[in-house]
Amino acid sequence: MQLDTQALRPDDLSELMRQGRLRGIRIEEDPRIQEAMSRFRQEFLDSQDAYSPRTVMQLRSMWGQFDEWCIANELQSCPAELETVKRYLSLRAEDKHRNTLAMDNWAIGKIHRESGCPDPTIDTSVKKLLKALTRKKIIADEGIKQASPLRECYLDELEHRWSRSPLLADKRDIAILMVAYESMLRVSELARIKLCHLKVNPDRSAVLLIPRTKTNHSGEPDVTVLSRQAMRLVQDYFELAERRFDTSLDEPLFIGITRYGKCANSREPLRYSTFDRLYHRAWEVLDLESAGIQPFTCHSTRVGAAQDLATAEFNALQIQQSGRWANESMVLRYCRGIMAEDGAMAKFRNRRR
Repeated sequence: MQLDTQALRPDDLSELMRQGRLRGIRIEEDPRIQEAMSRFRQEFLDSQDAYSPRTVMQLRSMWGQFDEWCIANELQSCPAELETVKRYLSLRAEDKHRNTLAMDNWAIGKIHRESGCPDPTIDTSVKKLLKALTRKKIIADEGIKQASPLRECYLDELEHRWSRSPLLADKRDIAILMVAYESMLRVSELARIKLCHLKVNPDRSAVLLIPRTKTNHSGEPDVTVLSRQAMRLVQDYFELAERRFDTSLDEPLFIGITRYGKCANSREPLRYSTFDRLYHRAWEVLDLESAGIQPFTCHSTRVGAAQDLATAEFNALQIQQSGRWANESMVLRYCRGIMAEDGAMAKFRNRRR
């Protein structure tokens, strides 16, 4: 029977490979099969609009490192042998965080599935190895780094400095940080805000529609409110940038700035690297290094806002809803120190202090 490789889909090819291996046949060595694998991988690369740019970047990075390691060691990366994957994960575990190992495992499995190859990461031996490596790191007290919180007190100081500045970058950046703090948006979500997502209220606060978030792909937008202070900073930025503040426009709320300090002609959303530099600049301006505080990251406003809400005695569910987390686990991680003070034993022993 002649095999029609054009009619194959990734799951079909993966099953054929599994059946072939049971019979001692390596069909992936057939040029027609290799062509099908290349076709499937290209289809996947062409459909990456279904994923966030950051997810695509992480996938390319993690897979690229595995592929380069395989080439350097004269091993096949796709389809990879179980021992190849286990050896790679064990080597990475020597100096990489357990979260990085999980990303390695995810990238290897994803590329195999999309290429029509059996996924080696679902094998019991690989799962057990990853679990053992993770457990070993937990026992060794390997923590999960938390972004330095950008609290309201820091935001107030930045607002005092930058809102009065004649520089467009200062005006834009304080507006970004204020909107990021109040909306508790991730930077990928922040970059997607458009003017038409805003509805200004009579008191000059605004309702912000958030069409899509990490936890909401339903098509029904989430809604949050921006204060009058946040909207004043946004409009100050627009005025200095000589942009028209028209909430009927389908263009990004925040855009780039040229090397000459002028508003960019392009109406493209800001890139992750721009936000990354912005947060680091805020940390430098506040001179927090002298206080031993680690640099801000793009997650710092979410962490800071969550901690400020916890300090103001909002409960975990209320904070979870404000930050649009799928469950309370991230809230508890971000606010564990603050919430510990509200625990039963802390209250019981408070009189002993």
